[in-house]
Amino acid sequence: MIRPLVLCAVGAVMIYPGDTHQIVFSLSHANGTTPSVTTAPLVTVINLTTGAAVVTAAAMTLVAGTCLVYSYAWNTAGMLNGDYLAVVSYAADGNTVNGQYLDQIRLGDTNIPGPVALNATVALNATVAKDATVAHLTDLATINPNTSSVVLAIQAKTANLPAIPAAQSDVTALVSFLTDIHDTVLGTWIVDKTQNPKVLSFLRLDGSTLATFTVTEDDNSAARTVSA
Repeated sequence: MIRPLVLCAVGAVMIYPGDTHQIVFSLSHANGTTPSVTTAPLVTVINLTTGAAVVTAAAMTLVAGTCLVYSYAWNTAGMLNGDYLAVVSYAADGNTVNGQYLDQIRLGDTNIPGPVALNATVALNATVAKDATVAHLTDLATINPNTSSVVLAIQAKTANLPAIPAAQSDVTALVSFLTDIHDTVLGTWIVDKTQNPKVLSFLRLDGSTLATFTVTEDDNSAARTVSA
């Protein structure tokens, strides 16, 4: 009795159009010995949606160094998304087998409803997406900014910035000048008559000294001389 050993996953194998899928088939007797193969295995792949064969009676290749293990590389380029069935036909020990189930393949993503995908919490570090379908840093670096109104608006504002922005020390110095101007208008002033010559002081709002001047009086004149 010939025992066909089908090497395939439980359920449908999922791949993407353009991938090459290896369809594998092995033959052996129930006791493990090899049968006498008179017609090497031929594989047919059928689109289960349309019922049309996309691969017809293609010869499978004997894998070197194995005991009647055959393989066929199915290139799925140009194939439509959907479910496909692989069947095999062969003749061995005087028996002919036609259309024996071999493999089931699904091309494209599984159908996951939108709400489920939106609420999924198990997609961390997922590797389902093909590398060619995702953006890389090199791809983002070559994006033309003229295609985005948001990028152009940011660019217009940054273009107005000076080539060398003000340092923190410059800002601190400017603040001190503004404080002095403010306190010159609103601060108080006093004359220290205990000193000779007298000292005129302008104070800031916080009581600190903004500027001092010496006052010289001439008894023979109505004028008073004020000097820094």
